[in-house]
Amino acid sequence: QNRLIQELSTELQEWADFVTDMTQKTVRQRTALALVFLHEAYNEKEINVAREDLANMVGTATESLIRLINEFKKEAIISISARRIQVIDIETLKSIAEA
Repeated sequence: QNRLIQELSTELQEWADFVTDMTQKTVRQRTALALVFLHEAYNEKEINVAREDLANMVGTATESLIRLINEFKKEAIISISARRIQVIDIETLKSIAEA
């Protein structure tokens, strides 16, 4: 039982750190972090998510998110096909997220 409490406490601390981290990052950093997370969640395949849902995940307006997605596309970090996003340069995304 103590092990379970300890494990839950560790997970809660990690979640709290993540939330704090997200609130202190710029929209560009949060967008990069969300794309890194989704890239891993989709097993490095194309990410199929509505722009509005991604904007909600990042905590920004859909228009702002679309502008950043287009910037990442111009920088050759991602490619876009309809509503699918393919990460091309995961290392650059990670460095933006951690900046």
